[in-house]
Amino acid sequence: MLFQEPKIKIYGLPRSGTNFLEFMVTNSFGFVPLINHYGWKHGSLNQTINYNHLIIFKNIYSWLVSLHSFVRINQKRKFENYFPQYKKSTFSQFIREKLYWDTKHKCDLFDKAENPIQLWNFILKDCLEKECVKEKTFIYYEDFLFDTENKVKIIAKKFNLKIKKIIYPKGDVGYNGSKCRRKSDKVVYKKYDKYKEKYYMNYYEKSDIGFVEKYFPSDLFKKLMDVAI
Repeated sequence: MLFQEPKIKIYGLPRSGTNFLEFMVTNSFGFVPLINHYGWKHGSLNQTINYNHLIIFKNIYSWLVSLHSFVRINQKRKFENYFPQYKKSTFSQFIREKLYWDTKHKCDLFDKAENPIQLWNFILKDCLEKECVKEKTFIYYEDFLFDTENKVKIIAKKFNLKIKKIIYPKGDVGYNGSKCRRKSDKVVYKKYDKYKEKYYMNYYEKSDIGFVEKYFPSDLFKKLMDVAI
Protein backbone atom coordinates (compact mmCIF):
# COMPACT_ATOMS: atom_id res chain seq x y z
CA MET A 1 0.00 0.00 0.00
CA LEU A 2 1.35 3.41 -0.96
CA PHE A 3 1.03 6.78 0.73
CA GLN A 4 -1.96 8.54 -0.78
CA GLU A 5 -4.59 11.20 -0.13
CA PRO A 6 -5.89 12.12 2.29
CA LYS A 7 -2.53 12.90 3.85
CA ILE A 8 -2.58 11.80 7.48
CA LYS A 9 0.30 11.67 9.96
CA ILE A 10 0.07 9.94 13.34
CA TYR A 11 1.50 11.35 16.56
CA GLY A 12 1.50 10.27 20.20
CA LEU A 13 3.84 9.59 23.09
CA PRO A 14 5.49 6.17 23.28
CA ARG A 15 2.98 3.62 24.65
CA SER A 16 -0.02 5.80 23.78
CA GLY A 17 -1.56 3.58 21.11
CA THR A 18 0.12 4.90 17.96
CA ASN A 19 0.62 1.37 16.57
CA PHE A 20 -2.99 0.42 17.31
CA LEU A 21 -4.19 3.60 15.56
CA GLU A 22 -1.86 2.94 12.62
CA PHE A 23 -3.23 -0.61 12.31
CA MET A 24 -6.85 0.55 12.30
CA VAL A 25 -6.25 3.35 9.77
CA THR A 26 -4.26 1.08 7.44
CA ASN A 27 -6.70 -1.83 7.53
CA SER A 28 -9.94 0.17 7.63
CA PHE A 29 -9.11 2.62 4.84
CA GLY A 30 -6.48 0.81 2.77
CA PHE A 31 -3.62 3.29 2.93
CA VAL A 32 -0.59 3.73 5.19
CA PRO A 33 -0.49 6.98 7.19
CA LEU A 34 2.79 8.79 7.71
CA ILE A 35 4.56 7.59 10.83
CA ASN A 36 8.17 8.81 11.19
CA HIS A 37 8.41 10.62 7.87
CA TYR A 38 8.69 14.42 8.31
CA GLY A 39 9.30 14.04 12.03
CA TRP A 40 9.30 11.43 14.78
CA LYS A 41 5.81 10.25 15.69
CA HIS A 42 6.63 10.50 19.43
CA GLY A 43 8.09 14.01 19.22
CA SER A 44 6.99 17.58 18.50
CA LEU A 45 4.45 18.33 15.79
CA ASN A 46 5.83 19.31 12.41
CA GLN A 47 3.86 22.51 11.78
CA THR A 48 4.99 22.98 8.21
CA ILE A 49 3.86 19.82 6.43
CA ASN A 50 0.60 19.75 4.49
CA TYR A 51 -0.79 16.77 6.40
CA ASN A 52 -3.65 16.22 8.81
CA HIS A 53 -2.41 15.16 12.25
CA LEU A 54 -4.03 12.30 14.19
CA ILE A 55 -2.81 12.62 17.78
CA ILE A 56 -3.57 9.82 20.25
CA PHE A 57 -3.09 10.11 24.02
CA LYS A 58 -3.71 8.09 27.20
CA ASN A 59 -4.60 9.24 30.67
CA ILE A 60 -1.49 9.80 32.74
CA TYR A 61 -2.07 6.84 35.10
CA SER A 62 -2.42 4.15 32.43
CA TRP A 63 0.36 5.70 30.35
CA LEU A 64 2.95 5.63 33.15
CA VAL A 65 2.26 1.96 33.91
CA SER A 66 2.46 1.00 30.22
CA LEU A 67 5.68 2.97 29.76
CA HIS A 68 7.35 1.39 32.79
CA SER A 69 6.33 -2.08 31.65
CA PHE A 70 7.77 -1.37 28.21
CA VAL A 71 11.20 -0.27 29.39
CA ARG A 72 11.43 -3.23 31.79
CA ILE A 73 10.43 -5.77 29.12
CA ASN A 74 12.99 -4.39 26.72
CA GLN A 75 15.83 -5.52 28.97
CA LYS A 76 15.37 -8.90 27.26
CA ARG A 77 15.07 -7.65 23.68
CA LYS A 78 17.75 -6.54 21.27
CA PHE A 79 16.57 -3.62 19.16
CA GLU A 80 16.97 0.14 19.18
CA ASN A 81 14.85 0.90 22.26
CA TYR A 82 17.05 -0.62 24.95
CA PHE A 83 16.97 0.71 28.50
CA PRO A 84 19.68 -0.83 30.74
CA GLN A 85 19.33 1.99 33.28
CA TYR A 86 15.85 0.71 34.24
CA LYS A 87 16.89 -2.88 34.94
CA LYS A 88 16.24 -2.58 38.67
CA SER A 89 13.93 0.41 38.66
CA THR A 90 10.64 -0.04 40.55
CA PHE A 91 7.51 1.71 39.32
CA SER A 92 7.69 4.24 42.17
CA GLN A 93 11.29 5.05 41.29
CA PHE A 94 10.60 5.19 37.57
CA ILE A 95 7.91 7.88 37.72
CA ARG A 96 10.26 10.10 39.76
CA GLU A 97 13.29 9.76 37.48
CA LYS A 98 14.30 11.49 34.30
CA LEU A 99 13.30 9.44 31.25
CA TYR A 100 16.19 8.50 28.96
CA TRP A 101 14.86 7.32 25.61
CA ASP A 102 17.58 5.43 23.76
CA THR A 103 16.66 5.91 20.12
CA LYS A 104 17.96 7.42 16.90
CA HIS A 105 15.08 9.91 16.99
CA LYS A 106 15.53 13.02 19.11
CA CYS A 107 13.20 15.58 20.66
CA ASP A 108 14.26 18.48 22.90
CA LEU A 109 11.18 18.04 25.09
CA PHE A 110 12.44 14.61 26.19
CA ASP A 111 15.65 16.25 27.42
CA LYS A 112 13.78 19.09 29.12
CA ALA A 113 11.43 16.90 31.19
CA GLU A 114 12.55 16.03 34.73
CA ASN A 115 10.33 12.94 34.85
CA PRO A 116 7.83 11.06 32.62
CA ILE A 117 4.89 13.08 33.98
CA GLN A 118 6.46 16.33 32.81
CA LEU A 119 7.14 14.72 29.45
CA TRP A 120 3.43 13.89 29.07
CA ASN A 121 2.68 17.55 29.85
CA PHE A 122 5.29 19.00 27.47
CA ILE A 123 4.47 16.83 24.45
CA LEU A 124 0.69 17.14 24.67
CA LYS A 125 0.80 20.87 25.44
CA ASP A 126 3.00 21.23 22.35
CA CYS A 127 0.46 19.26 20.28
CA LEU A 128 -2.47 21.27 21.61
CA GLU A 129 -0.98 24.73 21.18
CA LYS A 130 0.90 24.52 17.88
CA GLU A 131 -0.77 25.97 14.80
CA CYS A 132 -0.51 23.60 11.84
CA VAL A 133 -1.08 23.86 8.09
CA LYS A 134 -3.90 21.32 8.24
CA GLU A 135 -6.19 19.89 10.90
CA LYS A 136 -5.24 18.36 14.22
CA THR A 137 -7.51 15.59 15.47
CA PHE A 138 -7.10 14.30 19.02
CA ILE A 139 -8.09 10.76 20.00
CA TYR A 140 -8.31 9.54 23.59
CA TYR A 141 -6.88 6.01 23.64
CA GLU A 142 -9.37 4.59 26.10
CA ASP A 143 -12.33 5.91 24.05
CA PHE A 144 -10.74 4.53 20.88
CA LEU A 145 -10.24 1.16 22.59
CA PHE A 146 -13.78 0.96 24.03
CA ASP A 147 -15.61 2.27 20.94
CA THR A 148 -13.24 1.50 18.06
CA GLU A 149 -15.79 1.03 15.29
CA ASN A 150 -17.58 4.31 16.02
CA LYS A 151 -14.30 6.25 16.23
CA VAL A 152 -13.15 4.78 12.88
CA LYS A 153 -16.45 5.95 11.38
CA ILE A 154 -15.91 9.45 12.81
CA ILE A 155 -12.43 9.56 11.25
CA ALA A 156 -13.90 8.36 7.95
CA LYS A 157 -16.52 11.11 7.95
CA LYS A 158 -14.07 13.80 9.03
CA PHE A 159 -11.64 13.05 6.17
CA ASN A 160 -14.15 11.77 3.62
CA LEU A 161 -12.73 8.23 3.65
CA LYS A 162 -14.37 5.03 2.53
CA ILE A 163 -14.21 2.16 5.02
CA LYS A 164 -13.13 -1.10 3.37
CA LYS A 165 -13.73 -3.28 6.41
CA ILE A 166 -13.15 -2.77 10.11
CA ILE A 167 -10.57 -5.36 11.14
CA TYR A 168 -9.02 -5.64 14.59
CA PRO A 169 -5.52 -6.80 15.52
CA LYS A 170 -5.23 -10.31 16.91
CA GLY A 171 -2.98 -10.16 19.94
CA ASP A 172 -0.48 -7.32 20.22
CA VAL A 173 -0.02 -5.01 17.25
CA GLY A 174 3.77 -5.06 17.63
CA TYR A 175 6.04 -2.22 16.62
CA ASN A 176 4.67 -1.47 13.17
CA GLY A 177 0.90 -1.23 12.97
CA SER A 178 0.65 -1.08 9.19
CA LYS A 179 2.71 -4.29 8.77
CA CYS A 180 0.95 -6.32 11.44
CA ARG A 181 -0.47 -9.45 9.83
CA ARG A 182 -2.26 -10.80 12.92
CA LYS A 183 -5.87 -9.83 12.22
CA SER A 184 -9.22 -10.72 13.70
CA ASP A 185 -12.92 -10.18 13.06
CA LYS A 186 -13.54 -9.85 16.80
CA VAL A 187 -15.17 -6.56 17.69
CA VAL A 188 -12.74 -5.62 20.46
CA TYR A 189 -8.96 -5.42 20.86
CA LYS A 190 -7.40 -7.78 23.43
CA LYS A 191 -6.58 -4.94 25.86
CA TYR A 192 -10.25 -3.94 26.21
CA ASP A 193 -11.02 -5.83 29.44
CA LYS A 194 -8.01 -4.80 31.47
CA TYR A 195 -8.44 -1.13 30.60
CA LYS A 196 -12.14 -1.32 31.48
CA GLU A 197 -11.09 -2.64 34.89
CA LYS A 198 -8.46 0.12 35.25
CA TYR A 199 -5.84 -2.51 36.03
CA TYR A 200 -3.10 0.14 36.07
CA MET A 201 -4.28 1.70 39.36
CA ASN A 202 -3.06 -1.44 41.17
CA TYR A 203 0.51 -0.25 40.57
CA TYR A 204 0.10 2.98 42.57
CA GLU A 205 0.84 3.55 46.21
CA LYS A 206 -0.82 6.56 47.85
CA SER A 207 2.47 8.47 47.69
CA ASP A 208 2.74 7.75 43.95
CA ILE A 209 -0.68 9.25 43.29
CA GLY A 210 0.34 12.34 45.27
CA PHE A 211 3.52 12.68 43.22
CA VAL A 212 1.62 12.37 39.93
CA GLU A 213 -0.93 14.96 41.01
CA LYS A 214 1.89 17.36 41.88
CA TYR A 215 3.16 17.43 38.29
CA PHE A 216 -0.01 16.62 36.35
CA PRO A 217 -2.08 19.62 35.16
CA SER A 218 -5.69 18.44 35.15
CA ASP A 219 -6.69 21.50 33.11
CA LEU A 220 -4.51 20.28 30.21
CA PHE A 221 -6.17 16.86 30.29
CA LYS A 222 -9.60 18.53 30.32
CA LYS A 223 -8.69 20.64 27.28
CA LEU A 224 -7.53 17.51 25.42
CA MET A 225 -10.75 15.66 26.30
CA ASP A 226 -12.82 18.66 25.17
CA VAL A 227 -11.32 18.56 21.67
CA ALA A 228 -10.99 14.76 21.30
CA ILE A 229 -13.35 13.02 18.87
